Amino acid sequence: MGERWTIFTNHAAVLLYLLEHPGATIRRIADDLGLAERTVVGILRDLRCDGYLLVQKEGRHNVYRVNPEGPMRRPEHGGMTIHQFFVRVLRDLEQARMTIQNHIQKGGHRPGDGGREPELSERL
Repeated sequence: MGERWTIFTNHAAVLLYLLEHPGATIRRIADDLGLAERTVVGILRDLRCDGYLLVQKEGRHNVYRVNPEGPMRRPEHGGMTIHQFFVRVLRDLEQARMTIQNHIQKGGHRPGDGGREPELSERL
């Protein structure tokens, strides 16, 4: 196998984390995502400056709100907002899930199983 890799960049990981934990501290974000606090500070600055995060001060802490209207930056995403992008991703993932489920029901192998027969527990 190759080196360990992930689907999402650190920026995406922080953004997705803040959807579930808007009141998280920098230390908590760093600890939970396995990042250095300095890295998290830089990512939060980038996301805020580019309009992906709205930051509100509540007492001594910041609360981070993801801006669903933030623009996707890659040209191939056709000027979609974050919200539009994830709606599309969810739709496409559901279609892919149904295709794979139909394939398995017809006796095919699961993606990533190397062509092996599924264990009994996996078939139940």
